Amino acid sequence: MSEEFKKLFFEVVDIYKEWFKPAYADLVAYIAQKPENILTEIENAFSHLMISLDESENEDIRKENVKKAYNHLARATLDCYKLLWVEIEKDINNIYHSDVKRLALTISEIEFLKLKKQFKEAILEARKVEQQYIGKDPLKAVPYYIKAIEIGKRIIDSLDESKEERAKKFTLKGFLKREFILCFLFGVIAGIVANWLFIWLKRFF
Repeated sequence: MSEEFKKLFFEVVDIYKEWFKPAYADLVAYIAQKPENILTEIENAFSHLMISLDESENEDIRKENVKKAYNHLARATLDCYKLLWVEIEKDINNIYHSDVKRLALTISEIEFLKLKKQFKEAILEARKVEQQYIGKDPLKAVPYYIKAIEIGKRIIDSLDESKEERAKKFTLKGFLKREFILCFLFGVIAGIVANWLFIWLKRFF
């Protein structure tokens, strides 16, 4: 086993430990499932590593497979953060479009809108860097996605579930109160109209 092969192999070990594992853990913890495309990348990386460890193969083939394993893990790492970004963006938009959820935030409305804007800007920057390194080094964009995700998590973590439940009850009470007032007014008006019609009809009978 040459020194070059060892170097390449330990680069795969490093990317797995330092980059992929944290990304995969964050994604699975957030969405509570293991995405199929990530599992496929892991399987592909594992297959290439097995070929690279086959001593019956020549050195060049083994090194090529180590490189391919590295690329699969790099792609999987980036995909983990992109999938996490998509899910966090959905949750942020749900908050934005829900009066109840916005009432349940522990941050001010101004702070929420400020962080939402920063999140969008950070994602645009991450996408820009990703495009620059397509086919070269997917890991270059990872720190930018991590930055955006950290901003997004600040928004998500500011949602207080207990406040949300109270806000739901408050808005429900408000709705029922409005409905009661409208029904009462309708009843009063209907009574006045009915009384007027009765008096008017009495003239003819």
